[in-house]
Amino acid sequence: MPRVKKNSEAMREMCGRLERLLKYLYGGDVGRMQGLMQYGHQSTLKKALATQDSFPDVERFHFLLQHPVHGCIVPNMNWIVSGMEKPLLRLTEDGKVSEGLSFGTYIDQYQQQITKEARRGSDKTKKEESKPLAAQERRRHS
Repeated sequence: MPRVKKNSEAMREMCGRLERLLKYLYGGDVGRMQGLMQYGHQSTLKKALATQDSFPDVERFHFLLQHPVHGCIVPNMNWIVSGMEKPLLRLTEDGKVSEGLSFGTYIDQYQQQITKEARRGSDKTKKEESKPLAAQERRRHS
């Protein structure tokens, strides 16, 4: 049976939605997102986003969905794949979907937490930059 050729336009659209998810839900932190998706190397996800000719498999998204942001927000897989519906889902305490959210609504409703996380990430970077180079290298290799 011949192999079906990938639809490059559909792949670019899905990768574009994945980039928006990275930007708005994970603050552009590729390392955080790749860790949640259990990739061994950051370059795997970066390459998929840069070249837009590959896309993470469903198992990676399974891992991502196991870690709701702010304890209740997860990506909407239907939106990632098809562009239909809202990009985010709010979950109830028992894990059921209570509503779909746009990125704008998410940012409006969670602005305080987003700002705190951004500051925390910025503080972490500043602390790392203030350490002597040898200490930074030891930390990276441990």
